Amino acid sequence: MKIGNISGLERHNERRNKRFSNGNVDLSRSGKNIHLIDHGNRNYLQIVKDRIAERSNPTGRAVRKDAVVDIDFIISSDADFFKGMSEERIREYFQICTDYLSGFFGNDAVIYSVIHMDETTPHLHLGFVPITKDNRLCAKEIMNRNALFTIQEKLPELLKQKEFAIERGENFSMAEHKTVKKFKSDREKAASEKPSVLAKVKEIEQEQRIGFLEKQLEIARKILMEHGLFPLFQEMIRRIKPGRKHERPEGKRGDFHVTPE
Repeated sequence: MKIGNISGLERHNERRNKRFSNGNVDLSRSGKNIHLIDHGNRNYLQIVKDRIAERSNPTGRAVRKDAVVDIDFIISSDADFFKGMSEERIREYFQICTDYLSGFFGNDAVIYSVIHMDETTPHLHLGFVPITKDNRLCAKEIMNRNALFTIQEKLPELLKQKEFAIERGENFSMAEHKTVKKFKSDREKAASEKPSVLAKVKEIEQEQRIGFLEKQLEIARKILMEHGLFPLFQEMIRRIKPGRKHERPEGKRGDFHVTPE
């Protein structure tokens, strides 16, 4: 994110806008949003400027106006993951994420870490100034594929240690980078489509089972025909009386019984 967008991001995160582009913000619940990092009275822009000024600038050049000064993470999961989870447990989940990312990128680099509880699904916004070990401002070097792979590998492990049922991301995923608006829109769409997708999957599975049984019956019929037993099989089927009830003998529930004719 460029320096000209920082103030707008702060208004969104801190709920100072009158309107929100995604339409899912419930301002009546915004009091439940949680700040995991406290910078006192400094605003986002001041924190960014202070962090850049504090470094020992090895190049001596001024920061370009189009330089990326903030990398914004959105961390969440699907609605089912958070269903029934207490606010304390949700906070613990995102605190683990914040502690890990702060340690990974540097505690003094983190600008904000805010849990939004006032939208459809709880999620965390965490942003940091991308400064390299030799004090250069360089987002591309900081957020390389190796860094993403390490985060995808290690963070889920930490969460699982705290008994969160979370799965890691795909190794070296080629998924496109999305804007916050696009990310949230896609997440809401996926949530709304989930029941119909599951119904379709069950329908396909049922069709596959029926197809499998039909194939097995055809194989059995051919084997019986080859051995001259198919007429006998047909006679046995004919003699079975439809609607006949087989009484279950007395015994413990779950016992297996064979009832002689």
